[in-house]
Amino acid sequence: MAINWYLLNTKDLLGGCESSLSGYDGFSEALQTDMAVNVALLNYDLTWKRNMRVIVQGNFPDNEASSRQRQILTVPGVCKAGMYIYYKEKYWLIVGLVSGNQIYEKAIVQLCNFKLTWIDANRNIVQRWVSIEPLSQKTESEIGNDYYDVKNEGMYMLLPDDEISMQTKEGTRFIIDKRCSIYEKEIKPESAYPIIRPVNVYKLKKIETIQMNYENSGVIAFVAIQDETQATDGCYLIANQKYWLCNYDESNPPIISYPNSAEILCDSPVLYVGIDSLICTAKFFDESGTAINYSNYTWEIVCDFQNRLELFYSDNSIFIYTDDLSLIGKDFYLVLKSSDFTDAEIKIEIKAFI
Repeated sequence: MAINWYLLNTKDLLGGCESSLSGYDGFSEALQTDMAVNVALLNYDLTWKRNMRVIVQGNFPDNEASSRQRQILTVPGVCKAGMYIYYKEKYWLIVGLVSGNQIYEKAIVQLCNFKLTWIDANRNIVQRWVSIEPLSQKTESEIGNDYYDVKNEGMYMLLPDDEISMQTKEGTRFIIDKRCSIYEKEIKPESAYPIIRPVNVYKLKKIETIQMNYENSGVIAFVAIQDETQATDGCYLIANQKYWLCNYDESNPPIISYPNSAEILCDSPVLYVGIDSLICTAKFFDESGTAINYSNYTWEIVCDFQNRLELFYSDNSIFIYTDDLSLIGKDFYLVLKSSDFTDAEIKIEIKAFI
């Protein structure tokens, strides 16, 4: 269905979309209204992020399948297939060819329902957010002519077409089980690792690389079949992080690589009206995960009421204060921006102190 974007604040009585320029201006203005929402655009391994405004369509699905898809309208030239959209505290994978006109582009996104973790051929730990469906729901044309036993309860997983994922070896094994989050809650500080629990394990049978290939962007599919659990499949504590892994070899442990990263620290992301300032501190880490001193960064407040917030700065911290009672119940994003690190952001709620 064609969409016309009209300027809301233009003084030109002719207005409308007589040209692509006025149409673009109308769409840009629409992005500043309540029609649009704040989302984050991320690359395949989440080491790059850009905050932006988009219009989300498809929020009233008619069935279960459509409830896992949305359409994103954004300015041209921003996103492509294989990138992620972080929306409503969930990751969505851009799965189709992004297309549009000079006014806006549309991207089809699919909900990611699991964070897949595995050890690659170089002993690196790899993690990707994936969209998983039972193999029994896919047709032969979607998975190729190979024979797969539907009773084997295989999985069809969509993920970005980055080089690391595309070079994953057939036979690689994954733990895919929501119960892992329950098991982690039961782990105590004194617990000995690995933590072995009943889990569902799958083995990579095939990688489909062509069906959603758009040359300079795309999505691939892992076709995996259920596999037997082995004695070493479980939860491992590596560099103070928990990983559910298969084929762990204690004599040749996996490698953890940390990209340069930034983090916003605060006691609680809540700003109480008329009470003490909320203090947020910037922290930066190098590739080894070690905290470092860094000063070439900026703070950004993302909301439409920034002029009603009082901001103070000291060392690596920002102090945020307001006594405006009309802001109670609202929220905003605090973004830590730098050209050398992935942007970090937190959502801050404004509440009354009771």
